[in-house]
Amino acid sequence: HEMSAFELHFRSGAITGRGVDIVGPFKFSGTFDPSTGKLVMTKQYLGKHQVHYEGSPDGEGCILGNWQLNVAFGRATYEDKGTFLMKPDLPAATGDEPIIRIGAK
Repeated sequence: HEMSAFELHFRSGAITGRGVDIVGPFKFSGTFDPSTGKLVMTKQYLGKHQVHYEGSPDGEGCILGNWQLNVAFGRATYEDKGTFLMKPDLPAATGDEPIIRIGAK
């Protein structure tokens, strides 16, 4: 399933977020390690099932990892899993951005 644009916030080791896709509205919650970037989070569809994510930065500004879904329907359980790649939706550079000097005096 392709996910639509959504919000994802990383602060002090905690992950929060929200969005809407073809299944419905959802919220993200989880944790990340600031030193490695590794994350574990849950996508909770409101009033529905959860999808669990584990991933890491790919070195190109994206998050790459695996997702897993387990949904109970009475006595039956539906299980699915796969890989994901989350890319930030950043505006294209215009060339008018300020130049920031790092480590220069």
